[in-house]
Amino acid sequence: MAKDPTQTIPPEVWLEIFTHTTPAIHDRIAVDDPPFRLPGATYTDLSTKESLSRVCRHWRDLTSQQLYEEVVLADGLSALLTTLMTSDSNFGFRGNLVKRVVLPFHSTCGAPWAIAPIIAILKACTQIKALVRPSDSDRLRYSSFFDYEVEAVAFPSLLRLEWHYNDDAERSGGINSLTSVLRGAPNVRYLSISGADYPGYILLDRSPTLLSHLEVLRISTSNPHIIRVMCNSWTMPSLSKIIFDVHPQPHSLDIIFEHFGPQLRAVEFGRRPPINVEECLLLCLGRCPNLLELNCHTLWVAPLETFGNLQNHLPHPNITTIKLHNATPLLDAGETHLDLDHHSTFLASDALPSLKRVVLCGDWRVYTQTSHFKSVVEKLLRSGRTLEVCVDV
Repeated sequence: MAKDPTQTIPPEVWLEIFTHTTPAIHDRIAVDDPPFRLPGATYTDLSTKESLSRVCRHWRDLTSQQLYEEVVLADGLSALLTTLMTSDSNFGFRGNLVKRVVLPFHSTCGAPWAIAPIIAILKACTQIKALVRPSDSDRLRYSSFFDYEVEAVAFPSLLRLEWHYNDDAERSGGINSLTSVLRGAPNVRYLSISGADYPGYILLDRSPTLLSHLEVLRISTSNPHIIRVMCNSWTMPSLSKIIFDVHPQPHSLDIIFEHFGPQLRAVEFGRRPPINVEECLLLCLGRCPNLLELNCHTLWVAPLETFGNLQNHLPHPNITTIKLHNATPLLDAGETHLDLDHHSTFLASDALPSLKRVVLCGDWRVYTQTSHFKSVVEKLLRSGRTLEVCVDV
C-alpha cells in the first residue's frame, strides 16, 4: 500500500504551513496592543481549522492544539463540554488546550441550571489566557433579565481581559461581574473596558480590588463613574501604560493622571477624535513625569508650541519616543506636510531633551515621496533624533 504522502513531510513543516492558513491567536492573547491598533475581531472564523482537522487522522492530530485553542460559548454547549472533557493522546484533556474564550452576555443570563454548562466549560479550561465579554445588545433584547445570582469562576492563568460593561449583567455577580472576574484573575496583565457610554450611575462594585500584575489598561468608555471606581477602588502597582480609545472629559482625565501619572511609562491617545485634545496632552505632560513614550494623532493636535500653558510642563525630562498617526490614509500631501512640519519644529527643540525616536504610524506613502519629508528627516537628525516609518499600522 502506498504511504500517505502527508506523512512524508515533517510535522513542524505542516504546523508552519497551518499557521499561515489560519488566524494566528498570538495577537488575541497578547498582553499589549501595537500602537494605534484596535483589538482584533471578537469572533474568529474557525472554519479553516475545522476543515484542516477533517482531511485525515494525521492532520487531525497535528491541528488539535490549534482547533481547540479558541472557543465561543454560545451554542452547542453540551457537545462542547463533552469534547473538552475528552482526553487527547498528545495533549491530555482538550480543555487544557483552550487559550481564548469569547463569552457573550446572552449566554450567561437566565436560571442557574441554564448557565451550568457554561460554568462547567470554564472550569474545564484551566489554561485560559484571554477572556472576552463582547457587546451583544441585540441578542440581550430578546433574552431574560439577569435575575439570578451567577457563580464565580477562578481564572488563575488569565493574562488578558476584554470587557464590554453591562450594567444589568453586573448585578447578577459572579462571571457577569467585572470586579468578581478581576478578583478571580490574580495574574491579569491587560484589561480593556468599553461600554457604558451613558453618563449615568453604574452598579460596578466599589470595594477595594488589588490588581498586582496589571500593566496595560485600555479605556474605551467615557463613563465618569467607571473611571472613579478604577481610580478610587482599584490598586494597580504595575500599571505602566494607558490607551485612551474614548477620551474622558478633562476632569476625569485629571483624576486618572493624578492617581497613576507618576508610574506611567507610555500613554496613547487612540483613534477616535478627542474633545480638547490639547488640554489632554497638557495634563499628560504635567502629570506623568516618568513618561517614556507618547502616541497621538497629528491631525487632531495643533502645533504644540502654540499651547498657551505648554511652558509650564516643559522641558519634559524623560520622553524618548513619540509615535504619530496621520488618522486618515492617503491624505493630500500638502495638508500632511504642513501638519508634520509644525510638529517637527517642536520635536527638534530642547523641550524634550531625552527624545531619540519619532515614529510615523499609518499610511504616509504620499508624504514620504515629497521633498518636505526629507527636510523633516534632516531637521530631526540635526537635533539627534531619528524619524522612522512604521508600515504595519
